[in-house]
Amino acid sequence: MLDYLIGLLLFGLGIRSYPPNILGEQTTQISSVSGTPKPFAQLKLMRPKFTAAEQEAFQKERAKRDANLKKIGETRIQELQKTFTDKKKSREEKDQATRDVLEAKAKEFTDSQKRQKLLALSDKYQSVVSNQLKTMQQKLESMSTLLDRISAATGALKTQGVDVAAVESEISSAQAKVNNALALVGSLAESLPTAFSIGSEETAKKDVTEALQSIKTQLAPVRESFQDAHEGVDLALSHLESLTDAVQVGLWPERK
Repeated sequence: MLDYLIGLLLFGLGIRSYPPNILGEQTTQISSVSGTPKPFAQLKLMRPKFTAAEQEAFQKERAKRDANLKKIGETRIQELQKTFTDKKKSREEKDQATRDVLEAKAKEFTDSQKRQKLLALSDKYQSVVSNQLKTMQQKLESMSTLLDRISAATGALKTQGVDVAAVESEISSAQAKVNNALALVGSLAESLPTAFSIGSEETAKKDVTEALQSIKTQLAPVRESFQDAHEGVDLALSHLESLTDAVQVGLWPERK
């Protein structure tokens, strides 16, 4: 009776594999409401070329800016991780009472096989919800770090007289989208249940299905925000690439 529910849990939460994302990884990702994102375009071969002197100056300036932003970024990420971990831990502790009640009701089931499957689903439910939020948090942190690197390269180009106003605007917009997505994930870490309840053995199937649908509904706006952030960072990155010979100066190992 509950055989299909673990699969429904994974499907309902929208977990699926992407083509390589903005960080160049092939990993379990959050699906968007509009479908699978298109793979990022390949680097174009025709790019403005740096002279040897310009390249050296650019690399030195970029390295200096990278170092400064890295220190700031590491502190920011540490604070984000601590806040997220504390919220997630607090939510899981609150949900322990719900898990205890579920286990007590499951012991009263007349169907032992159904009881075992329900308890297994309960464990899977908690781990999937927690891992889903953790994955989104980590990817958004990585996007924020990449934006720092884009900012460093943009600033270095600016010192060479390159017009980077459009890229600066895109960086600002992308950072706002990343921050918004991080705020939504943090809010979910506090509010999204990591446990579900049932009324009785007879209503178990309906109760679990409703719990899964509720999670899917709550995750929908977060997935949209996550995708907006993803696209915003890629826009800034692509525009900056168009101003440089990205292959020649080794700007973006993420594109490998």
